[in-house]
Amino acid sequence: MKVSIKPEEIFSLGNIPITNTLFTSWIVVIIIALVSYIINNALKNNPHGKVALVTELIFEKLMSFLEIFAGGREKVRQFLPIVGTIFLFVLFSNWIGTLPCV
Repeated sequence: MKVSIKPEEIFSLGNIPITNTLFTSWIVVIIIALVSYIINNALKNNPHGKVALVTELIFEKLMSFLEIFAGGREKVRQFLPIVGTIFLFVLFSNWIGTLPCV
């Protein structure tokens, strides 16, 4: 039995092959953008609502946890956006990978 880790080509746009991995990555980016847009609108419309409280709670807990490793709150503020984005991308990619249709 031969197992291949090469991504499968789904279709192509001109000379650019679109593989299952690339397509799944696009889906994850769209999901993250939609969730960010929904949370942003909820925060703009009601800055003292439940969404704001939950978002603030998550960020405060995450920042206090990362302070242990970074050595200060300012360093956490510097690298949290990129580290958080990579974490969310990997998390959503893994979750989508468990779906039987993808």
